[in-house]
Amino acid sequence: CCSCSGSTTAGVIAAVLTHPADTAKTCMQADLECKTYPTARAAFFDHLQNKGVASLYKGGLARTTRLCGAFFIVSTLREKVVQYKSSNLEAGGK
Repeated sequence: CCSCSGSTTAGVIAAVLTHPADTAKTCMQADLECKTYPTARAAFFDHLQNKGVASLYKGGLARTTRLCGAFFIVSTLREKVVQYKSSNLEAGGK
């Protein structure tokens, strides 16, 4: 279905673009004393230099799956709201 493929495409693109930054942010937040990663930027470059690009995408499949589901839910709800509003406008205009 068109909505499903569109949601999947949007979810994959969003995950690929944002996952490295989310990984860096999570590493920074997990370092409660800010000794290893004082900033998300420091975490990002540490991972990039010491662990490689692949380390920034760990957990990417789970996040991609979640984002695809979220995009599907939002697009479906949006479609239903537009249908509801359209039908109410038609009923009210007659």
